[in-house]
Amino acid sequence: MNQPYIKAKCVETGVDISELISTMRFEDCTDKTSKVDFGVYESYALTALDSESFKKHNTIEFQFGFLGKPLSEVHVAVIKDIDATYNASVKVT
Repeated sequence: MNQPYIKAKCVETGVDISELISTMRFEDCTDKTSKVDFGVYESYALTALDSESFKKHNTIEFQFGFLGKPLSEVHVAVIKDIDATYNASVKVT
């Protein structure tokens, strides 16, 4: 079975944030704005919260796919909400 892969970068800072992301949920909608949620590894939660890359209104460019396979087209998301559950995770919407 192929391993999922997520590639993500903050446009404003130019920082690759791929290694911080543990999960991604993407709703590709044709009749309304698409939505993506990123989960951050627990061990990187404080790093993410202190980072200039994880700020409201920042733009994230991301791609997804499987290792060894072609990635999706580049998608663009604007951070609207950051939900931090300390000692658990950070969720970026």
